[in-house]
Amino acid sequence: MERAANLINVYPTEQRLLPRLYERISTSYQMEENKEEALKWISKATDSAKGQKSTSLCNLLLSKAEILTELGRLDSVDYYLNAAERGNDTQSYAAQAIFKLARAKYEAQRGDYKAAYKTHRKYSEFLDSMYKENEQNRVAEFQRRYDYQDVAIALDRIKIESQAKNIKWLSITVALLALLLAALSYAYIQRQRRIKVEIARDKSINSAVTGIEEQMRQDLLRRDRHIESLRNRVIMMDNTLDKIRALRDASPRERVTESARFTMTDAEMEHMLATVNICHEGFVDGLREEYPTLADKDVEICAMIKLGLQSRDIALLMGMSDNTLKTRKKRLKKEKFSEETSDMQFDEWIQSKNYGREPDDY
Repeated sequence: MERAANLINVYPTEQRLLPRLYERISTSYQMEENKEEALKWISKATDSAKGQKSTSLCNLLLSKAEILTELGRLDSVDYYLNAAERGNDTQSYAAQAIFKLARAKYEAQRGDYKAAYKTHRKYSEFLDSMYKENEQNRVAEFQRRYDYQDVAIALDRIKIESQAKNIKWLSITVALLALLLAALSYAYIQRQRRIKVEIARDKSINSAVTGIEEQMRQDLLRRDRHIESLRNRVIMMDNTLDKIRALRDASPRERVTESARFTMTDAEMEHMLATVNICHEGFVDGLREEYPTLADKDVEICAMIKLGLQSRDIALLMGMSDNTLKTRKKRLKKEKFSEETSDMQFDEWIQSKNYGREPDDY
């Protein structure tokens, strides 16, 4: 009850819900045998419904008449019963039966038992009419279901006959599709076999071509190495490069005690560059053109590496220490050839460097 009252305070703007809410509160008080409170709340419900012209007003008036009858306040009961009777809701059997029962209770409470007896008989007649109507409706429902069953049986028979025809044609269609599928499968298998044979033949041809190409590449590589060796042998036959040959034949003791006699002069170094440039098809010219910031000492180091000389021999020929040469080569790789030599050794890269052009005159 308290919760219902709170709802009234919380939702004061929902006016359309108030009659129904008041009626529920009144019914709750009736169940608790608190007739006075029940009358108070049903009165609020009727007042609210009148203000809104609610369709439930007739039921509310009838409930108020019943509460007044139970309280013994019979003066205005007839008024509320007549008002409820004029409502549209009393046109149904159920509504009229409820109304007749309420009037019979009122007449009995007033002491007019004759009128109460007549009204109660009308109430019973309404109940009988309701029972007959329900029975007629039940019979009509059974008849409808029976007719529907007959129609359903006829439709099922037609459906079965149609399905039999459909199954027949479907069987024929499935058989034709099976034959078509078998033919397509056979054609597909034959095609796949031809494709496999062609792929195997292509692989065999590609393998043979790859083998021939690899053999040719190896032959070219061997020939290039042979030519490179011949070029360096030709260079070493030059009398002006006696210091390089002497250095190769020198003992370790001679390398240490007589290192000064192996150092090449500027003229010898210039002649060595010219010889390398000629025998290696413009290597020096191409190097200077591609890397114009190279110093003369840098070009000389690259030319000696191209000849296949070791670092310790290059250091003696150029009159510098091994550490100085090592530092200079590291700087060359980092500052001049950083992008080209990132994935290979510096000497290896110089050895592979070829320009393949006519050398300029020295």
